[in-house]
Amino acid sequence: MLILLSLNLQKRVFDLVRSEDSLPEERVFVQVSVNGSRADLYGFVEEPDLGALLTRTGLHPGIHEEAPGTRYASGTKLDVLIDGEKIQISKSQMSGFQKVTLGIPISLNKESLEGLVAVPGIGPKLAAAIIQEREKRGGFKATAELLSVQGLGPALYAKIGRYFSL
Repeated sequence: MLILLSLNLQKRVFDLVRSEDSLPEERVFVQVSVNGSRADLYGFVEEPDLGALLTRTGLHPGIHEEAPGTRYASGTKLDVLIDGEKIQISKSQMSGFQKVTLGIPISLNKESLEGLVAVPGIGPKLAAAIIQEREKRGGFKATAELLSVQGLGPALYAKIGRYFSL
C-alpha cells in the first residue's frame, strides 16, 4: 500500500514538472548510430538538421557538409561512419515497432509484416491480409481503404487508423 501511495505521489510531482508551462514537448524522434555503436534516440521539438543531430551526439557539426535546409523527419535512423576526416551517413527508417512505441505513424504502403504486427490489434494473419490487399491495389490511396481488408471492420479501424500514414 505504501508503495502505491509513493508511486502516485511521484506521478503527481512528475505531472506538475511537465505542465504546460514547462519546456516544449519533444515530438520528433531521430535515431543515430556512430561508428556501429548502439543507436541512441534523440528527441527534438522540430525536425532537426544534420548540425543539430551531430551536436546532440557530441560530434562537431562542421565535420560534414550537407545540402542547406535538409531536415530529418521523425522516425529517421542515421548511421554515421567516421574515418579520420571522412564521414559517411546512411539514412534509413526506424523499425515499425520503434515508431509505434514512440507514436510515429508507420507507412501503410511500405511497412513490413513485422511492423504491421507492432500495431495493437493487428496480428500476423491480419498483417498478411493487409499486405495482400496492398499488393492487389498497387498501394493504398487512403487509410480508409483498410476497411476492404477481410477481418478489419469499422471498430478496429477506429482504433488503429491513427497508427498509419501513406
